[in-house]
Amino acid sequence: MSWEGFSKPNKVVLGDTIQIPIGIVITSANLLSFVALYRCSRLSFQIRILAINLCVSDILIGVSMVLPARIYYINNCLYKKYIASAFLVVSSLTITMINLDRCLAIHYGIRYYTYMSKKVLTSICVAFWVLSMVLSYLMYFNPNSEFGVSCQPIMYVPKNSVTIAVSVFLVLNIASNVVMFTYLVRAVRKSLHVYHYRYGHVTDKYRDQQTIVIQKLVVITGCFIACSLPYMITTFPILGSDIPSRKRAHIVTSIIFTMNSAINPFLYVWRLQETRYQMKRLLCFWNRSYTEKLEQRNKADTATYSFTIMPGVRISVDPQEALIDEEVDIRLEGLPPNERVTIKASVKEGGIPMSSYGCYTATERGIVSVRDQASLEGTYTGVEPMGLFWSLKWEPSYTRRGRMIKYDVDTPLIVTLFVIDGHYSWKNLFDPSIKPLAMIEVRRRYKHKSIRRIEVKHGSTRGSLFIPPGHGPFPGVIDIMGATGGLLHYRGALLASKGFVVLCLSYYKYEDLPKKPEDITFDYFIVRTTFS
Repeated sequence: MSWEGFSKPNKVVLGDTIQIPIGIVITSANLLSFVALYRCSRLSFQIRILAINLCVSDILIGVSMVLPARIYYINNCLYKKYIASAFLVVSSLTITMINLDRCLAIHYGIRYYTYMSKKVLTSICVAFWVLSMVLSYLMYFNPNSEFGVSCQPIMYVPKNSVTIAVSVFLVLNIASNVVMFTYLVRAVRKSLHVYHYRYGHVTDKYRDQQTIVIQKLVVITGCFIACSLPYMITTFPILGSDIPSRKRAHIVTSIIFTMNSAINPFLYVWRLQETRYQMKRLLCFWNRSYTEKLEQRNKADTATYSFTIMPGVRISVDPQEALIDEEVDIRLEGLPPNERVTIKASVKEGGIPMSSYGCYTATERGIVSVRDQASLEGTYTGVEPMGLFWSLKWEPSYTRRGRMIKYDVDTPLIVTLFVIDGHYSWKNLFDPSIKPLAMIEVRRRYKHKSIRRIEVKHGSTRGSLFIPPGHGPFPGVIDIMGATGGLLHYRGALLASKGFVVLCLSYYKYEDLPKKPEDITFDYFIVRTTFS
C-alpha cells in the first residue's frame, strides 16, 4: 500500500488524552438523553424518531473516542477516523432533517403529514446511516492507495475531485440550515401578521411566545453552524498542510466539531418538557419524595398539555380542569378557511375505552367554536357545547360493554381531544393511519381539591365522609349506592363539591360488612341516620 510519501502513516491529530475525556462527556450526556427519550410517551413521532437517531449517532461518536486508538490499527493504518467521521455525518444529517421537518410542516401543513409517516421517517434515518458510510469512505478517497482510501488524517489527504465534492456536499448541508433558519424566522413573523389580521391586535403574551421561538432558533442554528462549519473549511485546500497555523486550526476545529455532540442533548432533547421530567426522574431516583413531587407536577401539567402537530392549528379548552358536570369552552384556531375537521374525544378508565366525535366546518377566519357551532354528524349533532362528553360510547374494539366507573375520585378523569383533518364516520374514526393535527388532554374531576375526605369506621358503620371547605352549617346527605356492594364515592364527592356534607355509606361486600345482601337488616340504615 502507498502511504502517500509520509514517513509516519499512523500519525493522529488528536491523542487519547484529549479524545477519551471528550468521549466520556459525549457518551454520558447522550446515553441519559436516549433513556429519557425512550421513556417519553407524549412526544410526536417525528421529534422522537429524529431525536433518538441523533442520540444514537452521538453516543457512537463518544464511544469511538473513548476506545483507545491502538485497537483501531490494522496494518499500521488507523481506522478510527473512518468510524468517527461516519457517525459525525449521521449527526449532521439528522440535525438538518430536524430543521427540514419543521420547515416542510409549516409550508405544506396538513398535506405534509399525509406522506410523512413513521415508516417513511424511519427509512430516511436508515438512509442517513448508509449514506454516511459511503461519504466517510469518499472523504478519504485516494486512487493511488491499495484500497482507494487514505490512511492519513483528513487534513493530510491529497485533494482530488472526489474528496472536494464530498466536502462541498457537507458544507452545503451545513449552509442549508442557514436557509431554513431564515425561512422559519420569516414564518414566525408572518404568523404575527396573520394573528393581527384575525383578532385585530397582537397580545403581549403571543408576541413574547414568538420572540422566544426565534431566540431558540437562533441558538440552535447558530451552535450547529459555529461548531461544524469551521472544521469543514479547514478540510479544503486553502492552506498547505505543512503550515503549522493550519494544523493548529484544524485541531481546534476538530475538538469543537466533536463537542457539538455534547451540546446536541441540550438543544434537541433536554429543552423538551417531557424529556426534562424523565431526566430528573433518572437522576434523582434515590430521592423518593422529590420524584413523587415530580410525578404530581407532571400529572398537573397533563391538564394544560396541548400538542400541535400542524403548526398554526391550536386547540384550547377553557377551563382545562373542571368538575365533571361543569361546562367547558372548546375552541380551534389557525385552521384554513372553511376547513372540514373532526374533533374526537377519548377516555380510558378501568380498562374501558370510550370515544365520541363531532364533525365541524371552520369559519372564514379558520375558527371552530364547539359552544356556538353545530356538529354536522357524529355521536351527537347540532349545537352541543358538551356533546363530546355526554355522547361518549364504547369503542369498537371493546366488546364486553362494561360500565365505566371512577373508583378513585382523588384523581381526575383524563379526556384527550384530537383534531383530525376532514369528516369521518364512526366506522373509520379509529383507523391507525389517521394523524391528528393537534391534541389536548383535559381533566374532569368528581371531587374538588378543597374537599376533605375522612374514612369512617364507627361501630359497624363503614364509609367515607366528604366535607366542603368553610365553617358551615352545610346540608347533609347520606349516599347509599351500588347494588353490587363495596363503596363508591363519585356521586358523593361531586355533591360535596357543590356544598353538601356527604356520607358515602357502604352496606355489604366491604371490609367486615355482610357478604350477601340477604344478610342486611333495615336497622343498619336507621342507625346510620343518627351518626354524627
